[in-house]
Amino acid sequence: MTRRRLGLALVGVLGVVLLILGLVEREALRGLKRQGFRWQGLDRGLTTRTFHAVTGPGLSAERVSVDLGAKVITVHRAQLDALALAQGGGGEGGGGGEGRAERLKDWQIDVDSLGLYAGERLLVDGLSGRLDGGEGALVGDAGQLTLPGPDGARAALNVTVTSPIAELQGEATLTLTLSDPPRLTVEAEALTLNHPLIAAEPLPLRGLRLSLSGDPRQEARGRISARGGPDADLTLRCVAPPACELTVEMTDQPAAVVLSPFAPLVPELRRAELDGTLGATMTLSWPSRAWTLTPRFANLRVSGAVQGLDALRGGRVEVRRLHGGLHPIGEGTPGWVPLRMVSPYFPAAIIAAEDAAFYRHDGYDPEAVLEALAANQAAGEVVRGGSTLTQQLAKNLTLSGERTLVRKLRELLLALELDEALGKDRVLELYVNVVELGPDLWGVQAACERYFLKSPANLTPAEAVFLALLLPSPKDGYERWYLRSRPPREAMRRVLENMARAGALTEAEAQAAAEGPLMLVPPG
Repeated sequence: MTRRRLGLALVGVLGVVLLILGLVEREALRGLKRQGFRWQGLDRGLTTRTFHAVTGPGLSAERVSVDLGAKVITVHRAQLDALALAQGGGGEGGGGGEGRAERLKDWQIDVDSLGLYAGERLLVDGLSGRLDGGEGALVGDAGQLTLPGPDGARAALNVTVTSPIAELQGEATLTLTLSDPPRLTVEAEALTLNHPLIAAEPLPLRGLRLSLSGDPRQEARGRISARGGPDADLTLRCVAPPACELTVEMTDQPAAVVLSPFAPLVPELRRAELDGTLGATMTLSWPSRAWTLTPRFANLRVSGAVQGLDALRGGRVEVRRLHGGLHPIGEGTPGWVPLRMVSPYFPAAIIAAEDAAFYRHDGYDPEAVLEALAANQAAGEVVRGGSTLTQQLAKNLTLSGERTLVRKLRELLLALELDEALGKDRVLELYVNVVELGPDLWGVQAACERYFLKSPANLTPAEAVFLALLLPSPKDGYERWYLRSRPPREAMRRVLENMARAGALTEAEAQAAAEGPLMLVPPG
């Protein structure tokens, strides 16, 4: 009887223990679900639990095994989002990071093949290793995850990544420290920038370093620099990820330092002396890719950029045609016309149509640059260049017709020296003799013969304006306006009004030219 009672008591006690264990397990599972964890299957052993197809905040795993007796958790083939990890914090009822670390201090975690992501971007794959009490290192072929990180950080990731930006090629070392606030550092010894709007050939970049600290959901701040080049402050805000905005603020710095990264593709930077300062403010938005850029210029001067400067002051020089080949220009060459033998209406029309501030600027016009940037931003493509007549001359003298930032930079450097060394009248004289004014029509002499069968000295205001309006796109204007005998009357009126406001014509002369006939030589 006693034995029977003792057996019943033991069964009762065991039942109570199993009931308590069941209640504890159910509460633990509820806690996991409150934190956002889900699984498709759960196998129960005497002291083991195996979860299949586990998903959670920033985490997924093929299988998670828990040995309650040995206090070992084994994670098989998992993926972890570092951005979710960087945000930290516990879910509802889950407690903070310190609480979780306390609960895991007696546990061993074995990780078999962890892939670490930043959003959808794979940072490093195949991380494996053992964590004792939540501390240790997971190592893969391209990096390492250390828990905890230095200086009390929750974790630190050091990994070599390939640039995720198609136009920026190469590898960089990324260090992400999950501290409070999180810190990110990216260092790249050698990258290559390959973008059709930057340059026609790849631009090598050396010694880039980027650092950010803070929670981008509120505001992360940092700095970007290049070896021997400029540095700038960064501010990143991601109000509703993945929607983010990056602000780059480059304080005014020596122009030679700011432009030094372009030296491999800009021979003028390698041979010239450059004075003055440059600064800029830029914003970039994702995923819209919208941007704004506001540059600042001060006291820019260049010497040593223009080759053959003495010949350009007075003599003969060979210029590179935009469509290939070299062509001699200068005093005594065929088709050359001294400025004094060109109707004053033509230079006035060019200035009114292309560069109203010609006599006020130093070879470049900051206001025109800002207006062009605003127009390009609104259009989402390059629709305006903001070039002065001096910059256009620099392009016609030596440069190709590519529409890139590098070519615009070369234009700027050459124009600064041309404007100071030659003076405005010589710039105009060279300009009217080298510009393209139609298919295989170079210079004002050839254009006057083709369109009007007269010399440049006899151009009327209307004729001068017609030629000036050909400058942005001479072949297109030739086909639309000349071959079809349809001069751009409204555009001509606007330029004539600009000439009147500048004092080159009276209002009556401008009105008469706008309303009067324009006699063009019939094509062919």
